[in-house]
Amino acid sequence: MLSQPGRLLTKARLLRAVWGTAYADEGHYLHVYISRLRRKLAVADQDGSLRDLIVAEPGVGYRIAERPERPDLRD
Repeated sequence: MLSQPGRLLTKARLLRAVWGTAYADEGHYLHVYISRLRRKLAVADQDGSLRDLIVAEPGVGYRIAERPERPDLRD
């Protein structure tokens, strides 16, 4: 997911990639682990910049949010 920000990955694709084809109908696994990942990111992210990193596309899957370009702070 991180290597292609903005690209939507379906639940089925994520389940196959992580748990294999036998878990294709186990969408709740994905929901639980995404929730745990978000919680861990929140703890590690003191300034809140990663709060919306993982975007859910209801009924379809998840994607990593594309980060807007940060303005040059040296000015």
